[in-house]
Amino acid sequence: MDKEALNQAVKETLDWLDANKQGSKDEYDNKRKHLENVANPIMTKMYQGGGAPSSGSPTGQPERPSSSTSSGPTVEEVD
Repeated sequence: MDKEALNQAVKETLDWLDANKQGSKDEYDNKRKHLENVANPIMTKMYQGGGAPSSGSPTGQPERPSSSTSSGPTVEEVD
């Protein structure tokens, strides 16, 4: 259902943009805010619930080992 709502909001926004190439800044800002109001809760729910990247951290970056006894090389000083 969320995917359908987001797709519909994006389609409506794109259709509006195509039809209103000479719109005012306020009109564009209102359309952007409307799209954000639809998309942000869906994206938040996705990242909090079941759709977050599974690579370790919430940002999608791999987690670093927490141990300081890594067997890899270290950089002590850079010239």
